[in-house]
Amino acid sequence: MMFTRKFITTFVATLAVFFIVNQIFPNMLVFGMISIPYIQALLTASFGVALAASSVKPIFHDDLGFELNDQQWMGIYLLVNMGVIYLMARTPISNSVGVGVIGFWMSLLLGFLVTGAQYLIFRDALHPKKTRR
Repeated sequence: MMFTRKFITTFVATLAVFFIVNQIFPNMLVFGMISIPYIQALLTASFGVALAASSVKPIFHDDLGFELNDQQWMGIYLLVNMGVIYLMARTPISNSVGVGVIGFWMSLLLGFLVTGAQYLIFRDALHPKKTRR
């Protein structure tokens, strides 16, 4: 799968998860600050997570030579997603991105949700349905 297509689909899935979680739990996941508009913070956070997740397999598989099965890859994606969300929301980077979470556990929950959405996309892309002739 081409990197650009993987990045765009990951970006859209992450954007959707962030938007839905923010609408359901607006006090636990916050986008925007007085100097950063809501939409800019939402797009920037989604872009950061999508870029990190899309770069995992090219770096670990192509450059470092890791040979892993699908479940092991999803475990790595989970760790990367949780780490990037935590770094963007709970470190000084959050002042530039404009994202905030209520606690460490919210970063973990968002990591699980984003990885679940990515799994649904990657599963269909990596294992296309076979057609009968």
